[in-house]
Amino acid sequence: MERIEIPTTITEINDHAFFDCNGLKVAKLCEGLQKIGESAFARCNSLEIIEIPSTVTVIDDEAFVCCEGLKKVKLAEGLQEIGYAAFYECTLLEIIRIPSTVTVIDDEAFVCCEGLKEVKLREGLKTIGKSAFWCCTSLERINILSTLEAIGRDAFLNCSSLLQRDVCLDTFTRALCNTSSINATYSSNHNLTSLGLSNDRERMFTPLLELNGIEDKGQVAAVKILRYHDHLDMKPFLEWDSKCLPLFVTWFSRASSYLGNDDEANDTVGTKKLDAIYQFLRGLPSELEGL
Repeated sequence: MERIEIPTTITEINDHAFFDCNGLKVAKLCEGLQKIGESAFARCNSLEIIEIPSTVTVIDDEAFVCCEGLKKVKLAEGLQEIGYAAFYECTLLEIIRIPSTVTVIDDEAFVCCEGLKEVKLREGLKTIGKSAFWCCTSLERINILSTLEAIGRDAFLNCSSLLQRDVCLDTFTRALCNTSSINATYSSNHNLTSLGLSNDRERMFTPLLELNGIEDKGQVAAVKILRYHDHLDMKPFLEWDSKCLPLFVTWFSRASSYLGNDDEANDTVGTKKLDAIYQFLRGLPSELEGL
């Protein structure tokens, strides 16, 4: 059997339905399908492309495990969970785009996908499971999102291309504290306290991970902004005129309280506060010039 078509009347592909169908090259899945069962297409070595319709909410455990010929997987918005070892050892898969509706990538979902170079995640994802991308040796890029709350142990273990020191530092530092702008820092991830890396790699991010352990995420964002921005650009707020000034003063006062008794840090905040107020007033309309 080289080709199958699942009609729109079928809502679930049963567990092990096409297990070890080595000759299967084309599987057309139609809208209406809701679940792909456990090991449904496991070890279908000739299967090269699979398109998951938008009605599918769950790809169950080991659904495509050891599909060694699988080169392209298209996941649609509507999918919610990628199960345990769902794409384990799909060695020819190069790019995977995770829809925004997916909240969980389960344990070992993409283990030993040795050809996988890029994983594109979308806001909405909350959990990356244990060893999810273990031994994806070609993985060069992955974007860690602000909605992520947990990355399981060894999620990126032996991802040798990703874990080169410079790439690793850039990827995870940018995720935890993107300093390209104040807004980017505010929108960074303030939830993660572990990155699923080996101990020596994880230690590089200890200050940011410990900071993320604070329960009040507004406080986390404020401390990151104060700690990692020497100059606070007020230009985006000028359209609000002087109405914003009391808000700035209040924000700086509250942010200073987060720093506790660190006199040096508080002195730095005071300097930043005066500089921000000065540049804000300088940028206001001409009738306020001279203040």
